[in-house]
Amino acid sequence: MWITAYDEKLKNEIFNGAIVFEKHFRVREKVKKAVLYVSALGAFDWSLNDEFSNDYFMPGWTDYSKEVHLCEYDVSNALHADNLLTITVAKGWYAGRLGYIAKGEIYGKTPAIYAKIIIEYYNGKSETIESDAS
Repeated sequence: MWITAYDEKLKNEIFNGAIVFEKHFRVREKVKKAVLYVSALGAFDWSLNDEFSNDYFMPGWTDYSKEVHLCEYDVSNALHADNLLTITVAKGWYAGRLGYIAKGEIYGKTPAIYAKIIIEYYNGKSETIESDAS
């Protein structure tokens, strides 16, 4: 699910600079493989516990009216019993100013993120942690 900053009291989206989203989750089994899929309407950076993204300005520029790139990261070695996924999103090319025309909000007004981690366990089970209202 795509999520954005939303003020429940004011009943509107809020965005002033970069927004940080956090997701706490637990892993109760031994992990065989874990993959993080993440994208943004805007530019994002992520960290999972002590592992940080080595990419910058992701998901990169695209014509957001036609496609949005989904990035994939192997995070198998980053998982612990208790985990914290942090994603920071800024306006980027989606809602920020494009340098060659110096116009903002070409594709949209409010940045958003989408993320999910698919975890495969050694016991054959799997689990999906996905961005949601929590």
